[in-house]
Amino acid sequence: RRRAPGAHCSALTVGMGWRAALISALAAAATPAAAFDSFAQALNADGHPTGTDGLMLPALFGAHIPLNANFDRALVRASPESACTPLTNSVDEVRDAVVLVTLGGSCDTDTAARHANAKYAAAVLFVGAGPTGISRVMLGWEAKDDTPLDIPRMLVDSAFAAGSLATASRVRLRLEAIPL
Repeated sequence: RRRAPGAHCSALTVGMGWRAALISALAAAATPAAAFDSFAQALNADGHPTGTDGLMLPALFGAHIPLNANFDRALVRASPESACTPLTNSVDEVRDAVVLVTLGGSCDTDTAARHANAKYAAAVLFVGAGPTGISRVMLGWEAKDDTPLDIPRMLVDSAFAAGSLATASRVRLRLEAIPL
C-alpha cells in the first residue's frame, strides 16, 4: 500500500505486513534496548583503509546489510553517475559490488537502486547532495513502488565521497547494534 504524502509510519512496519510487524515488535520488546551505529570505510585493492571513516545512513525500509558484520565489497561508480537510466557498467563489473550513485539526477533513489539491482549489485551507496552533512529527509527514504526491491541502500555525504572514496576500489560498510 502507498502512504499519503507526508504520512509517517514506523520503521518497524514499513515494507512488512501487520503480522510480521507484530512479531518484530514483540521480539524487540523481549530484547534489551540497543542503539545503532553505522559507517563506511574506503579500502584499497588489498583491503586496507585509505582514509577516515564516513557516516553512513541506511534506508529505513527494504533490505539491509548484515548486522554486526563487515560488509566488504568492490566499489563501482555508477555510469551514468545518477543511475537515472539503466547502467552502462557491465554486469561483471557491478555483480556483488557496492554501486556509488550521485544524487541530483532526474529520478528518485528507488529508480536508481532498481537500475543497480538489474546488474546484480550487492548494495547502493548514494552520495548526499551538498558540501557536508546528510539527512534521510534529502532522499525521502520511502519506497516508491510496491514491487519488492531486495538491495540495501545507504547514504554518505559528499565530503566523504570526494575525499576517502574518491580513489577507493573497495568499501567496508558496517551497521552495528550498541547495547544501551
